[in-house]
Amino acid sequence: MCKPWLRCGLRLFGGGNLGLVTVLCRSVQSNAVQFEAIEAVVFDKDGTLADSHQFLRYLARSRSRHLEAQVAGVYDAMLAAYGVRGDCLDPAGLMAVGTRQDNLIAAAAYVAAQGYGWAEAIAIAQQTFVAADQAPVRKADQTPPYEGILPLLDRLRRAAVKLAIVSGDTTHNIQDFLDRYDLSDQFAWFQGSDREWAKPDPRLFAQACAELGVSPARTLVIGDSALDEQLAHRGGAAGFISVTWGSGPPIPTADATVNSPSAITLGPPLVADSGSAAAESHVPTETLR
Repeated sequence: MCKPWLRCGLRLFGGGNLGLVTVLCRSVQSNAVQFEAIEAVVFDKDGTLADSHQFLRYLARSRSRHLEAQVAGVYDAMLAAYGVRGDCLDPAGLMAVGTRQDNLIAAAAYVAAQGYGWAEAIAIAQQTFVAADQAPVRKADQTPPYEGILPLLDRLRRAAVKLAIVSGDTTHNIQDFLDRYDLSDQFAWFQGSDREWAKPDPRLFAQACAELGVSPARTLVIGDSALDEQLAHRGGAAGFISVTWGSGPPIPTADATVNSPSAITLGPPLVADSGSAAAESHVPTETLR
């Protein structure tokens, strides 16, 4: 169930190749966070663009079952490590946030704890991941865009804001997601964690900006995890926007928090009311609270 986190609105004000981004946190005494001269937005995928929680619960159980078939007694521990509690998936847990390699290393560690050598533990974990991948389930079919994402992307495109995806998923799965939902034309660049760098390495963000032809200081990062926040702030981004529409909690160190894609609108720059605080430039929501 989605939690009623801080209610915010995000307005992107664009013209030509530049936009002025202002975040309106309506539950915080009408204060606003303002990001100026934004040219690009780098999105996370799972939990931000794509509703992947149901699929990730399925994948965690599948991997755990295959591992249990080879190493008895690890099923419950692996589910807990993946962040699965009954029908719930921890949005900040290993399965939701970690890369495939992160998950594989965790599985191998549990195997090693049963008395296996590390090389054998790694081999067993790899075998179980391959076996789980053989299931006749296409991830893209099970991970549709959240409600409001498609209109949001269209609004950004029409405002000439360049878009990219940096994900903990594989590059192949990002491409399949874009193909499945006819989004390939919306994004100028994307990359998964199976390449040279993965989140939160700032070199990955620098690469994304270079591919888009924009400055990091004119690029926003939008995501649902602390890794996305670290990517943005270590990489010198204009700011990080924490999203909670995927049921995850707000990231305390985010520069702004939004709870619905529909809160992102296009319009003229805001002028503060005479009786309200003036818009503050790049002020963390933690400060506004």
